[in-house]
Amino acid sequence: MHRLRAWVLHQSYVARVLYGLVLITLAENGARSCTPARAGYYVSTIKATFDTACPIGQYTSTTASTSCNPCPAGYSCGSTGTSSPQSCQSGYYSPGGLASCIFCPSGSYTASSGASFCTSCPAGYKCSQETSNGQQCSVGYYSSGGLAACLKCPLGTWSFSPGAASCDGCPPGYSCPTNGNAPQKCNQGYFSPGGMTSCIQCPTGTYSTIQGGTSCTGCPAGHECPTGANNPQACSPGRYSTGVLQQCIYCPAGTFNNIQGATGCCDCPPGWFNARSSWKHKLPTLLKSGSLLWAREC
Repeated sequence: MHRLRAWVLHQSYVARVLYGLVLITLAENGARSCTPARAGYYVSTIKATFDTACPIGQYTSTTASTSCNPCPAGYSCGSTGTSSPQSCQSGYYSPGGLASCIFCPSGSYTASSGASFCTSCPAGYKCSQETSNGQQCSVGYYSSGGLAACLKCPLGTWSFSPGAASCDGCPPGYSCPTNGNAPQKCNQGYFSPGGMTSCIQCPTGTYSTIQGGTSCTGCPAGHECPTGANNPQACSPGRYSTGVLQQCIYCPAGTFNNIQGATGCCDCPPGWFNARSSWKHKLPTLLKSGSLLWAREC
């Protein structure tokens, strides 16, 4: 019994000695090597027992860092412990130090990823928010640059090709009565010198027989041209015109004509007369034996 008790006490002593040696060994190993802070983490103090994650908007890509860096321009650091910043997509940008990239504002764009700023939308294009490239303005629209939407050409103007930075005056022979719509060709009897919202009627004494006229032609002799005339009208018998007149003139008393398109009137010969100027008296009359006789042409 005494021998057994002595053996147990001896074994307990050995166990305590071995445990102490293990503790000493562990303590010595811990003192010789500290664990480096992980990428995305840092340790800024001495005697630290753990590393700290970089806050949102910062990062570190190396181990054993004592501080974190602001997220670089053109990138985002959206979570704690970021070790690899994310590049901004096209249409987004970041000036740096941000948790997330920002939409390009309306009227600007980025064509590539990793942008630190947005570029103003070029002339002839529109750039809505979040766009990666501008969209060309349609025909009839324009943009001077930096716009989210193209503008309709003002009245009396027009753009003939897509991507216009400005509008041109409505072309001669056409009118541009509505914003953004195609020019309309002037009708016969009308004209436009250009830059007009509506075509102009040919003035009295002129005419135009074509569509898209840029000017009107003077009415020829023997014809009449009221306002907006598209074709000269020949003077009827008993009337005449010397040219550029709105309306043919009746032959005055003592004269006559009996043809269409006359440029003047003939004097009544001796023995003949015409008492008044009227379309009803196209020929002079002769009072003879109580009857009216029609005269021959002069």
